[in-house]
Amino acid sequence: MGWEMYFPRFLVGMVATVCTVATWVYTATGSMWVACCWAIVAVLLLQAVYFWLVLYLVYGNRSGSQVDGSDSREPVSEFSR
Repeated sequence: MGWEMYFPRFLVGMVATVCTVATWVYTATGSMWVACCWAIVAVLLLQAVYFWLVLYLVYGNRSGSQVDGSDSREPVSEFSR
């Protein structure tokens, strides 16, 4: 599929997203506690999705490589010279 995940890029995006969520909630509610709670929820949600995507990249490609279960390689024969 061509998915490549780079942890530093994810980390920068995650920090930017959490800061945006915390700032938005703080300006909307005026409460630092509510902003912290929403930031924690955002961090947990992003980590869960990142974990799921890593599992998909590790285990997902294996199951889709051969749909019918047959081996596409030809057997090696000593007479095939």
